Amino acid sequence: MNTTIKNKVLLKENFPTLALTLLLMCLPFGIHLAGGIVFFVAAVFFTQTFQQSLHNLKSRPLFLLFLSGYLIYVVGLLYTENMSMGLKELEYKLAFLVLPVSIAAMNSLNRKQYQIIIWGFVFAICIAAVLSMFISSYRVSFAYLPSYIELSIFHHPSYLSIYLVTAFILLMKAIDVRVKKTKPILFYTLLAFLFVFNYFLNSKIGILILLLLVLIFLFQAIHRHSKMIATSSVIILVAVLTVAFLTVPVLKNRFSSIQKITRAENIPKDAKESSAIRILIWQEAVKVFQDNPWIGVGTGDKKDVLIASYAKNGITHAYEYKLNAHNQYFEWLIAFGLLGLLFWLTVLILPMIKAFLEGNYIYLYFMLCMLIILAVESILEREAGVVFFVLFNSLLYFHPAHQKEAIT
Repeated sequence: MNTTIKNKVLLKENFPTLALTLLLMCLPFGIHLAGGIVFFVAAVFFTQTFQQSLHNLKSRPLFLLFLSGYLIYVVGLLYTENMSMGLKELEYKLAFLVLPVSIAAMNSLNRKQYQIIIWGFVFAICIAAVLSMFISSYRVSFAYLPSYIELSIFHHPSYLSIYLVTAFILLMKAIDVRVKKTKPILFYTLLAFLFVFNYFLNSKIGILILLLLVLIFLFQAIHRHSKMIATSSVIILVAVLTVAFLTVPVLKNRFSSIQKITRAENIPKDAKESSAIRILIWQEAVKVFQDNPWIGVGTGDKKDVLIASYAKNGITHAYEYKLNAHNQYFEWLIAFGLLGLLFWLTVLILPMIKAFLEGNYIYLYFMLCMLIILAVESILEREAGVVFFVLFNSLLYFHPAHQKEAIT
C-alpha cells in the first residue's frame, strides 16, 4: 500500500516534467503543438495546489514581463483595421501568455527532472536529424546526401537549424562541468553530429552561429584542457571548413551570393536569392515604418501593408509568395512602431542582464543567439518559432539551478 501511494506521489510530482518533455520533443517534428500546450498547462495546475502555484509565481515576479509580450498584441488591436487577422495573431501568439505563467508556476526542477527534459529534447533533435537524412536520401534513391530544403523534412531549414543550435548550447555548456569518464565520447559525438547535420542544412545564419559557438567551445578547451589539442582543433576546423566552402557547390553558392550582393549597387526587384530578397524586403519595411513611426499599423495590418508595399514597388517574388519581413525587429516596428520595438527590447534584454548578474550563462548564450537570429528571421510569426522561443526562454530563465549538472 505504501509503495502504491509513493508511486502515485512520484507520478504526480513528475507529471508536469513529463508533459513539458513531450512538448519539447514534438518541436523538431513539426507536430501541431496546441494539444501539447493544453496538456502541459493542465499537468502543471492540476497536480499542484493553488497555494503552491501562487507561491512559485510570487517568487518569480519577472513572469509578468515575459507575458507582457502578449499584451502588446492585444493593445495593437485597438487601432488595427484588419480585425480578423489581428484576432488570428492573438491565437498564434497565445503561447506568450500561457507558457511563461505555467513554467514560472512549476515547482523548482530537481536534477533528475532537468535530465529528462534536456536529454529528451536532444534525443528528439537527433532522431529528427537521422530521419531527415534517411527520408531525403531515400527520395533521391540514395544517390547523394541532400542538403537545405531537400534535407529538412519536418521544418524549414532555418527553424530546424535554430533547434540544433539550442541543443548544441546545452551540450556545449556541459563541458563547463566535470564530465564523467564514461561520457566524453557521447558528448563529442553528439556535438560533431549536430555540427555536421547543421552544415548540410545550409542555413547561413545557423552555420555562422554554430561556428561562433564552436570557437567559444575551443577557447574553453584552451583554458580547461590542453592548449595543443585546442590549437590543433582550430587548425583542423578551419581547414575542413575552407575545403567545404570551396568544394560543396550548394554551400559555396549560398555564401558567395552574399559577397555578390554586398558589391552590387542595385539589386533587381525580381531577385529570388534569399539574401537579395531579404534586402529588398527590409527596404520596403523601412518605408512602411517611416509612414507609421511611433505606434505602427496595429496587430492585424502589418503583413497587409508590407505586401501592399511589395506590389507598389514591384518586388515581385516577395509579393507572389506573400513573404513576411524576415526580420522580427522589423515585424515589431511595422506593427507597433518605435515604442513597440523599445518595449520588446526591454522584454528581451532585461532578463539577460539579470541572468548575467546571477551567473545564468546558459540562458545568456541562448538569448544572444536568439537576438542574432531575430535579425534575419521572423521566427515569432509562426507557431513553431513562438512555442520554441517561449518554452526555452521561460525554462532556462525560471529554472536555472540544475541546468549544467543535469547534462552530466
